[in-house]
Amino acid sequence: MLSVTDVLSAGGGFDAASWVTAIGTLILVGGVVVAVFQLRDSRMSRLAQGSADFSSRWDSNELIETRREISNCSTDEVLRDRVVSGMSENWGHDAAHLDVLLREANYFEDLGEAERRKGVSLEWIVTTMGWIVIDRWSLWETTVNALRTSDNRPPAVYGQFEALTKRVGAELALLETARRRRLSPDYPMVHCISQDGARTDGEGYR
Repeated sequence: MLSVTDVLSAGGGFDAASWVTAIGTLILVGGVVVAVFQLRDSRMSRLAQGSADFSSRWDSNELIETRREISNCSTDEVLRDRVVSGMSENWGHDAAHLDVLLREANYFEDLGEAERRKGVSLEWIVTTMGWIVIDRWSLWETTVNALRTSDNRPPAVYGQFEALTKRVGAELALLETARRRRLSPDYPMVHCISQDGARTDGEGYR
């Protein structure tokens, strides 16, 4: 494939075909560069929109109501019993609150799925909601395990909630390790880089 430099250095007079080829090459390369930047900007815009949506949803009146309702459950066992009671054949008083209670677990399930599909970044989740994810899973785990053993729920119910908690926990552990190393007088003022280029000291996100 000819470049403009090739055409100019070839001599022999004006060659329209070569000029057309060179100009076409430049246009092609320019189009590729523009496409790369457009894809990057599109991804950044999608991540920003996803983060804004989940942030707004967390602060919505519906989830505020849910957190208030959950706060009335003194332990994770009480939450489990209320959810299981609401799903039982007898229904009763707790049935009216079942959908309200499950909003929170559904929120984190959706958040985990969105992160898995690159709709939001793990970095954003860790930075803004890291310990909230860990704390809420510790509250919901008993209830989720009860739902998984029930007859009318699939065994992998709230699987993305659990998987997200593990990913967030791993990142928080790396950050805590990095913090402790920085506080240590023996902490080297260099970053350890693995063979594949990933940072191994827990500082930043890969």
